Order: sequence, then structure tokens, then C-alpha cells
Amino acid sequence: MKIATWHAAKGLEWPVVCLTGLDWTVEERPNTLRIEFDGWDEPATLLDRATIRYHPSVASAEVKTHFVADRREPAAVTERCLAYVALTRARDLLVLEWPDFCKPEADTVSNLLMNEGGLTLGVDAITVGKTSHPARITPHGEILPEAFDAPREASPPEPRTRPGRREDPGPRGGPLFLRPSDGGVEEALWSLETHRLGGRLAGDAFDDAGARGTALHLAMRVLLRRPDHADRVGPATGLSEETLTAIAQQAATLRERLAERGLTELHPELPFDAALPGGPRIRGTADLLARSADGTRAALIDFKSPAPESPLEAARPYLAQLRVYARAVGVLWPNV
Repeated sequence: MKIATWHAAKGLEWPVVCLTGLDWTVEERPNTLRIEFDGWDEPATLLDRATIRYHPSVASAEVKTHFVADRREPAAVTERCLAYVALTRARDLLVLEWPDFCKPEADTVSNLLMNEGGLTLGVDAITVGKTSHPARITPHGEILPEAFDAPREASPPEPRTRPGRREDPGPRGGPLFLRPSDGGVEEALWSLETHRLGGRLAGDAFDDAGARGTALHLAMRVLLRRPDHADRVGPATGLSEETLTAIAQQAATLRERLAERGLTELHPELPFDAALPGGPRIRGTADLLARSADGTRAALIDFKSPAPESPLEAARPYLAQLRVYARAVGVLWPNV
């Protein structure tokens, strides 16, 4: 069992996740110090254009209300992002401790999910927007119902395969899942070839590095497969024209390099779920899988930003991850 804050859970996954804290008030915490920037396009004047904001801890309720109200929207943005992280950490089962004691007018994360996300609790389902998800809903107060105290009875393996779960139980203590990042220790590179795809990308102004990475991946996905839709990428990603021009050049050069090796079938952002023989399941998403027309050869491409100063040092930590991707490809396409 691992206990983690919502923020610390970013990038992690577990088969079962119990989510608490939905009664948290949407407000910036006292004694918060922030440094905000209006853009990253001119590094030389970055500090001149920086704004320092401090949310003091005060005893006066009137003064406290003023600071809370002034920073409510930035706090809501943070809570939306953290709620997304928390709700997407479970692979198999998500357990919510829903705070039904919160008043409708309370400014809590639970009400934020209901008012902005369209989340509603039914009898045996949770509805988000127009999508309904089956759920076991058990009302209780401070004391859990007796049903939770009943001893668990051993049951035979389920005859059907659920997503992310093996049909047959594995060895005692063996992992049910293997994330790409769990591939093992670093290894020496067999060989390293460096091919420059284009110039460096501009430093677009994004509040979060993860959001910038997502935008870059989406742009590369479109420009690799549908360069004729390049005019739609800017509005969809928020990337500057300068950045999109550079990505388009990189995508075109990458296509040419792969085509020279006979790898003409491109599959960007390819999700996979592969069961290793006698081992765990491997689940993940490959940034790009390039295959030959006859399906006998393939290359795995993993995008990283920003561009590294040393390709050798940048590549070494990801060898284990790429090896796991390769194992999944070998299971899904045995002829490769």
C-alpha cells in the first residue's frame, strides 16, 4: 500500500486506487508564494517581467476572504488539474470516498466536479456528462457498513479477461502489470546514431511543462500522418507558428529517414496491452511505431523535449522503457 498526495501521484499508476480529499476547499493555501511569468519567449528579460504573489496567513476573516477571493480562479485551475491526475491513477478499480455531507453551495472539489464536470451519483452508476459508468455505491457515515467487515472468501479465477488483468493468476508475489518505466536497470547502448531533424523549438508560453509536452505530441502526430491538416494544429494546441513550422520540418525529415529504411507505415500515439507468456501484462502508449509494408521490421520512436545537449546521456535512461515497448511489439506482431 502506498499513500500519496494527488500532486505526488502524477505519472504513477496502481491497480486499485482509493481517492479521498474531495471535500477539500477550492482556495489557495495561506503562506503560498508564487512567481508568475507572462511568457517565455524572451529569456533575457524573464525576471524583469516576473510577478511575485504572496498569499499571507492573517487572523482577520475579512482580510482572509479578500485574498481567497482574489486567488480563487488560479486555485480552481490547480484543483482541476490535480483532480484529473487523481481520478486517472487506477488501472482496474477506483474507489471514491464521496463527501455527501458537503453543502451544495460549498466551494469544494466534489462540487467542482459536479458543477463543471457534470458528475452525478446514481443508484448503481456514476454519470460523467453523457457517459454512465457502473459503480457500487454504498452510503455510510463515520462508521463503515457491516458489509465491509465480512471476511473475504477465496474465489476461483474469473473465466473472462478484464482489461489489464490476466486470465490466470500469476506466481505468488509476481506483478500483475509491468509499466514501460518498470523495464529494468539502465544498460549500455549497442550503438548510437544521431540524425538532426531540424532546428530547436521555440519556448512557447505554457504554465505546465506537461501541457506543453502534450501539445507537442499532438502536433507531431498530426504532422506525421496528415500534414495537409497543418492549419488546424495551431488552434488545437496553442503552439506558435514558429514552433509548428519547426515541428513540420522535423516530422518531414523523420518520415524521410524512416522511409529510407523501408519503414513507411506510421502509427503515432499507439496504445498497447500485451500479455507476456508466463509473465505480467504490459500496458502503455508508444509515441510512434514505424513498420515496413510487409510487417517484418519496425522501429520504436520516443519523443523527448527539450532537445538534449548530449544524445548519449539523454538516451541511456530510456533504454529499459524502450526494451519493454519492444517486448510488447514482439507479442502483438510476432512476425516483426
